Order: sequence, then structure tokens, then C-alpha cells
Amino acid sequence: PAGAVLGIDAGNPRGLAAFQVHGAPAGVTPLRFDLESWPRLGETLSLLGFPQVELAPRTTQRALSGRREPLLLIDQEIGEGFSGGPVLYGGKVIAIITETDELTTYAVDAPAAHKALEGWGLKLECIPGEERTEGVMVYVRICPGTFTMGSAESTFDNEKPAHQVTLSEFWIGK
Repeated sequence: PAGAVLGIDAGNPRGLAAFQVHGAPAGVTPLRFDLESWPRLGETLSLLGFPQVELAPRTTQRALSGRREPLLLIDQEIGEGFSGGPVLYGGKVIAIITETDELTTYAVDAPAAHKALEGWGLKLECIPGEERTEGVMVYVRICPGTFTMGSAESTFDNEKPAHQVTLSEFWIGK
């Protein structure tokens, strides 16, 4: 069930909205935005929808029929329950479905969707090794995680005992 509205592109019929979702099923794998892939016209895309009357997500395939930045135009309408669903290409999200009519399904491309979500303060994913430049400094992103530090077999006392260390995400100067 959807909770609070986290962001909305009000007044735009093909705009985005983000809702907090509670109770995602166990084993759900998050899909990543692909900000660099650009399928050619006519290539097949996979669309994932969540019709209310069905117990499981529904998938369908359609061809890319055009682009009107930041929209992808996908041939044919796809029916109810796909709005907000991902458009997949190569197993990654390249767009989010926003609207459908009798002839076309419209989807906001991943770079525009990603920018909107980040603008609403939503953190999507950590890309290890991503770089950013501020002035003359280049920073590299270190993603959060846990690792074992030290070694039980070490001959150096300052490396014992082996223990788990958990780090939050941070940026470090290159």
C-alpha cells in the first residue's frame, strides 16, 4: 500500500509522482536506472505493470516508436495498471511509464526521472567509483557496506582480532 507522497510533478499529465510504499514482498530485487542506454527506434522494450485485479506483476513487450525529450514514445496502448511501471531494456530501467492513449504509451526517460526523484530528495542508489568534481578537486563515491578488518592469523598484534566494520556512504578525494 502506498503511503505519503514524496514528490509530484503536479499539473503535468505526463509527469511523475513518488509514493512511499509499505510492505514490499520479501525477495523483491530493486531495479537500477540505466542513464546511458538509448535503444534505437523499433527495438523491443519490456514494460512491467501492476494491474489491481492481478496477483502478480504483468509484463508485455512493445517497440520504441519515437522520442520527444524527455519522453519515449512506445507503440500501442498497454491498458490500465502500467502507469508508474518501469520500461526495461537490457534488464535495466530506461524509463517510467506515465500515460497511455489509444495509439501510444508515454514514458519519461531515466535521466529525467532520476533527476526528478533526486530533486525531491529521494536517494536512489550508490554507484561505486562514481566521480564528481568540485572546483579542482575530484571526489570518488564509496558505497555503504560491511567488511572484515584485521586477521586472526596475522603476526602483527595491531591487526587482531578480525572484526566487522560497517561504513556509511561517503565521498573521498581522488
